[in-house]
Amino acid sequence: MTPERNLGRLLAAIAPRRHEGVWVFCDVPSGCLPEGIEPRLTFVEGDTTTVVLAEEQARAAGLPGVLPSVWISLEVDSDLAAVGFLAVITARLAAASISVNVVSAYRHDHLFVPLDRADDAMEVLTSLQAEAERRLALFGAGKQPDYGRDDLVFLEHWLAPGPKGGRARGS
Repeated sequence: MTPERNLGRLLAAIAPRRHEGVWVFCDVPSGCLPEGIEPRLTFVEGDTTTVVLAEEQARAAGLPGVLPSVWISLEVDSDLAAVGFLAVITARLAAASISVNVVSAYRHDHLFVPLDRADDAMEVLTSLQAEAERRLALFGAGKQPDYGRDDLVFLEHWLAPGPKGGRARGS
């Protein structure tokens, strides 16, 4: 399957999926991952390594974890070079006062949102997808701007406040 670059089609197919469990961010010295842990994310930052793992694994390994989070995958097969996709997602979450830590993997993007805002985040994402689906139905996929400068113009719609813009009134 070819990864999607078109912003309108990406937004219409986000398909957010909430994973089971609570996930935390931990900091360990580089090269010193405790045995028995299975991080979902490992990022080496010089002399320390950030790992994201299940809260119970962190506790069992004696690692202090921060920001208990829910992991939400965006199941759309997004192109790593897509323009504006995560800008729209994070702007919508920010408009709802929801913090998010984003990880882009080869095929999908993943969001870690605070545990107490998980339901709100899922609502924002499903509402955004429904809005994008309506736009596609109204204007058709062929009339949606494609990759490049047109995506930046299209992006303005999704980030603009008010009735013509992406955010609903009162959000």
